[in-house]
Formats: sequence, C-alpha cells, structure tokens
Amino acid sequence: MRGKPTKIITAGNIVQVQTFERVNRQAPKIKRIDASTWVNTETGVIHQPEPKESRKASLRTSMSKLRDIINANTEHPENTLWATLTYAENMTDTKRLYKDFVRFWMRLCFYCEKNGHGKPEYINAAEPQERGAWHCHVLILWQNKAPFIPNADLAKLWKHGFVKIVATTDCDNLGAYLSAYLSDTIDTETKASKKGARLHLYPPSMKFYRLSQGIKKPTAEWTSERKAHDIVKDFRKTYETQKTIYFGEKQSTITYEHYNRLPAKETKT
Repeated sequence: MRGKPTKIITAGNIVQVQTFERVNRQAPKIKRIDASTWVNTETGVIHQPEPKESRKASLRTSMSKLRDIINANTEHPENTLWATLTYAENMTDTKRLYKDFVRFWMRLCFYCEKNGHGKPEYINAAEPQERGAWHCHVLILWQNKAPFIPNADLAKLWKHGFVKIVATTDCDNLGAYLSAYLSDTIDTETKASKKGARLHLYPPSMKFYRLSQGIKKPTAEWTSERKAHDIVKDFRKTYETQKTIYFGEKQSTITYEHYNRLPAKETKT
C-alpha cells in the first residue's frame, strides 16, 4: 500500500477515513490479573481503570458503533420515524424495559401488517432519567417512505405511558445527531444538563442498544491513503480530528476525516 495505512468505514451516506501514522503489528504481551486488571509483561505497567472511566469508555465505544449503524440504515431519512417511549410510572427495571419493548414491537408489526404499511425494522436505545426511571428511543425504519402513524395509535401500542414522535427528514447525518443527543449521558455534567451524572444507572452488563434482524451493518476495509482519498474526493468534508495512541514507548497519530455523499442542504431564509 502507498502512503500511510488507511481504514475507510462506509455507513450509508457517511464515509469515515482513518489514516494511521503507523500501526502496531505486534500484540503487546498482556497477562490478565482479574476481570478489570491486567499487566503488560514487557513493561511491567499495570492497567486498572477506575470503574466509572472503564464504563464510560465502554459506552463511548458502543455509541460510536451505534452512530455508524444508524447512518448505515438511514440513507433516506423520510423512511424513518424517531420515537421516544416513556412510562407514566417511575419504572426503574431495565429487564422489564426490554420485555415491554419486545411486546410493543410485536403489536406494532401486527398493526403495520393490518394497515398495509409493510414490516419495519428497529434500532432501540435505552436511557435513564435523572430520577432513575428508564425510557427508550427507537428508530423505526421502512424500505420505503414511512407511513403516517398517529401519535395516539403509537401510545396505545406502547400501553405504558407517553409517546413522542420527532421528524427526521431535515437531518442529513442522523447518526451524528442522535448519538450526540444520547452521548450527553456519558460526558455532560453541566448545570444545564445533568445527564452525565446518570452514568452509574447503567448496569455493568447492560447492552444499551438493540437491533432487529434486518438492520444493515457499516462496512470497513483497509486500503491505501491515496485510494481512500480518491474515493471521497467528490464528497463533502464535514469533520476532522486527530488522536494520539501509544504502543509502549512508541506513539502514533490517527487522523479521522468524515465525509458526506450528500451536498449541504440550503438554509431557509
């Protein structure tokens, strides 16, 4: 390959180019001490992240994956509905949340079949409120334009409280928009938003998002730096940042570039 090692990730209309100054082709010699502690046997350095930081890193990784999955399935935002399902009561049981969602989904699929809407797919993310109560966000996706479903009908199918539907047709990077909203739970600890203080409410083994079987996954491949930039040369560049990683005493810089296949939308005046 010519140039620096480069990875290109394609998720719907969004293409991410990751350019590595160098890659570590030798795995470090790691010896695990317990579930959360390990030692690099070459350097003697012991790694034991704080539980909160470890959980935060895990959720950040999951959030990044969720962003790409959303983008891989929302090339046509008009085919989607974004809904929030909340409880009338102070419901704090995450296992019940998932069971209630499964039953809701079965009812919704029956409703869609009965009304000729076709079978949808879903991307579901759970989120705690400040008081400890749980609710879930769900992207409902169809092969064609999303049907009109009255909010009252969706609330009857949910059965447990309130439903709010938000339009997504004006967003050309739905993954970034929705994952930024959800990631406040991990990172934000300001007076305006106390979502960051809710991190402890996520059980350690909890999978905070779930997908139906028909959901598409983003694709990733290693290529040359030249070929990657040739692929995106006609796309709109939306974001660039860098990160430094370490291999023992060595370090490498990764450049992240985000591109959108779609032209920027005109601002209404």
